Amino acid sequence: GNASPGSTIKFHLVDPSHPGAPYFLAFAFGTSPGLILPDGRVIPLNYDDLLLLSLNNPASIGLSNNIGYLNNNGYANVTLTIPNNSAFVGQTFYAGFITVNNPATQVLGISPAVNVTILP
Repeated sequence: GNASPGSTIKFHLVDPSHPGAPYFLAFAFGTSPGLILPDGRVIPLNYDDLLLLSLNNPASIGLSNNIGYLNNNGYANVTLTIPNNSAFVGQTFYAGFITVNNPATQVLGISPAVNVTILP
């Protein structure tokens, strides 16, 4: 979708096959080649600075609740508030999430990536 500086985006995570599972939502600047798992599955987010920032310091980019547990129906909400800075206009990034078992030793579910473009 599209957003503008200062706006808020809500990501609705859905994985009804894994209710209550831990999840991780992250961003990246690209989707190919993605993160290839040992079993051949691909998480469609590239290993880049935005991915690391979104996982290690999510508040610095306005991201909240990107790591947590799905509810008993397999749902969660993540919020991103786009920094109110015109330097972000024209940027496109991708969001995706995974669910894992507890204690996070196996990837259970992988979402498709969705793109977000910052417009004026």
